[in-house]
Amino acid sequence: MSIQTKKSKRDSSVEVYRMVGCLIVVALHAWTCIFGTGIRNISGAYISSCLADGVAIFWLIAGFFLYRNFSYRRVLKRTLKTIIVPMFIVSFLSFFLINNYLLNDVFSVQIHKKEDFAILARGVLGWNNAINGLGHFWYLYVYILVMILSPVIYAFISYLEESKQREIHFCIISLLLLVWNDCSNNQFGMFGHHAFAALFPAAIEIVWGHLIYKYKEKIVKKSYIVLSLVAFLFVNGIRMLIQLSRYNTIDDSACNILYWYSSIGVISASMMAIFCFSLASNYLRKWDRALCKVASYSFGIYLIHPIVISFLEKFTILDQLAELTLRLFPHITGKLAYVMSATLIVTISSIIVCAVGTFGKNMLDNGCGFFIRRFRTKI
Repeated sequence: MSIQTKKSKRDSSVEVYRMVGCLIVVALHAWTCIFGTGIRNISGAYISSCLADGVAIFWLIAGFFLYRNFSYRRVLKRTLKTIIVPMFIVSFLSFFLINNYLLNDVFSVQIHKKEDFAILARGVLGWNNAINGLGHFWYLYVYILVMILSPVIYAFISYLEESKQREIHFCIISLLLLVWNDCSNNQFGMFGHHAFAALFPAAIEIVWGHLIYKYKEKIVKKSYIVLSLVAFLFVNGIRMLIQLSRYNTIDDSACNILYWYSSIGVISASMMAIFCFSLASNYLRKWDRALCKVASYSFGIYLIHPIVISFLEKFTILDQLAELTLRLFPHITGKLAYVMSATLIVTISSIIVCAVGTFGKNMLDNGCGFFIRRFRTKI
């Protein structure tokens, strides 16, 4: 990483950005489980717009470091260890245990039929998640695909870096392509949340992330804190107007402008990057270690937060919270109060689960290490 502190190898400004992206994803899922997409009115459409780009933020972050001192072998090894293994563990627990309780009120290992395994196998072959409650794993499936094809993206970035003019041309052309796709209501690109339908826009955003971080030192001014935040709120206001117009003139499923692969999504995520970089670099330096520690849970939070939300829904906690906040606060204020409080509850709960899991893993590792050492001593 190009920027380090004495106490941490992580770039704390990136960790702030990572945590913001994580919180946006959690907030979006907490919001939609009560209000749906919420595009039928101004306040709902605006909140949905502001919560639309958590995934875009993650794609930008993927471009920050992935292609610096690039090693394909190291990329594959890291993907296996930090992505695929945790995915398998959560999938295994959900398939055999957690969903049995959430769906059937039975707290025991579920014995599945052959048909269930056949559906699971077809899902994996189609590069889709087939386990109930883990729909958010689409991002991880696409991420793995991106990592497999990462040498191609690396070669393209290497080509761009031969000339600053090429970098500028790429940003302009790629943004125009996304604008074209937005104007066609996604009929031009047919982007989505599956395999190659997501790979192309993800690759664009990864390259954007690489270029943003390359020129980071030029965008960490104090004045950019307010400017970038205002820009973020403004472009999402435009997105809200577009969404309301499309809801009224096309149909209620025409919400592609709200997705991470839109042109406004790229701009919005970029503005949030400038905001986080400028804020952290100018005002949060003394909190580097704490920020990096909290952000280290971001992937774990992403993995399990929908399961936490499912448990909260099962006991109607989120419904009661929404009813309370909407009764206490009028209109958009009540919706914002719900989103913020629900996000806090889900995030803290997810961190606790992650911390317990990490403690258990460390205990298991230490126990296995102890027995291995004893066995070697006896030999």
